[in-house]
Amino acid sequence: MSLKDCLELGQELEVGTTKIYLSGGGAKSAYWQQLAADIFEIEVARMGVDEGPAYGAAILAAVGVGLFNSVEEACAKLVQTVDSKLPDSARSQTYRRLYALYQPLYKTLKDFFDRDAVFVEEILE
Repeated sequence: MSLKDCLELGQELEVGTTKIYLSGGGAKSAYWQQLAADIFEIEVARMGVDEGPAYGAAILAAVGVGLFNSVEEACAKLVQTVDSKLPDSARSQTYRRLYALYQPLYKTLKDFFDRDAVFVEEILE
């Protein structure tokens, strides 16, 4: 639900997306792919590489050194997908209801999370 929060923030800023790309171990699970598609209510595609963050950094570096003119061009050439899942409307409706419960609960607990993080940092020092 936290990732859905991030997605909605992007939409509020008019940084829309038509597809979400997954990578790594969890992305190999058809269950997790479908869960993400249902929660985000958007197509979810599994990338052909498992090293998502490192691969993204390599794409940015390739643009930075001039191998591509833009990130969009580099992604069009380098990002390949293996499979994808579309959201199931019935399950998405259920997750929308859960998300509506999550939002006020998170806001209520945010101060607790902040205090807890400080406490954990003190213990680890």
